[in-house]
Amino acid sequence: MRRITWFQRGSALLCCGALGFLGLHAHDRTAQTTIPVLQVHGDSIVYATLSELEEAADIIAFVRPVTPFLGREHVNSFYSDGAIQDFYTKSRVDMLKTFKDVNGAVGAARTFEMIEPVGLVEQGSRRLKLQIEGYSETESGKTYLVFLKSNGLGGYSVINMNNGKIISDKTQEIAQDVEEIGIDGLKLRAEARGRYRL
Repeated sequence: MRRITWFQRGSALLCCGALGFLGLHAHDRTAQTTIPVLQVHGDSIVYATLSELEEAADIIAFVRPVTPFLGREHVNSFYSDGAIQDFYTKSRVDMLKTFKDVNGAVGAARTFEMIEPVGLVEQGSRRLKLQIEGYSETESGKTYLVFLKSNGLGGYSVINMNNGKIISDKTQEIAQDVEEIGIDGLKLRAEARGRYRL
């Protein structure tokens, strides 16, 4: 495993001033709107193999997001000067099958709230989507294999960025650049598809 940056304040500071001025756009399929996107670097641990990822995860499960991205709870905190300090999205998911539940957080629950490293900042009628290391949010109605870890504050976050959530239908998987997923990520996904019968 290797370390890469997670929430660098310098990158996040650009977020507030970037509303409406970005040339990059993300398409929210549910709302049929275009939202500017800002890529932010941050601190996280990257697990190169499936066994490392499985060992690190507190929860491994098949889930299906209940609510479209724009309807989810987007949590943002700001410094006193208005710059973004932290952001994430709470995604309510149906628990379809649980493979690992170290702390018993899922138990017999049919739904669960997971945290994704993507956010939405709204200022008046203007919106900006913030993505950590190119992470793309889960889509409602689709099934994913997710690897979650306790954040120590009562929540469970997707770990390993895009390689910590794998869509069940390979034909629906968005083609991602090898640079973004990496060769190790491609191997990890292939191994996970075999082991969890995706």
